[in-house]
Amino acid sequence: MTAEQALSPARTYLVLLKDSFVAEDVVRAIAAEVGAEGVLTASSAETALALLHDHGPVEVALVQMGPEELRTSALGQALILAGTRIALTGSAAEESRAAEFEVLHRPFTDRDLWSSLIRASAG
Repeated sequence: MTAEQALSPARTYLVLLKDSFVAEDVVRAIAAEVGAEGVLTASSAETALALLHDHGPVEVALVQMGPEELRTSALGQALILAGTRIALTGSAAEESRAAEFEVLHRPFTDRDLWSSLIRASAG
């Protein structure tokens, strides 16, 4: 199954990564499959929350936060309340033992990215 078959082009993704170079690569990989209009990108939780407010809910979010930070943040609460499927990345996510969120471990390839997003969307 290809990434395109596993993830509908109608889906909307939110990418919140602090490193602009990594974010650019992730957005490019997702946009290549679902189109640029299907990807919202932010470098801070505040910007991501504003995007959700302006564009409505997203189906899958890749967020650079740990599980505890996500659960207690305004962004995390908005994503959870909306039923968004969430994949986490970054040191805090990788070091956590919480199993409720998909974790994308670094370094990762496009294949790892898609596998993580597919698992998150199925979860």
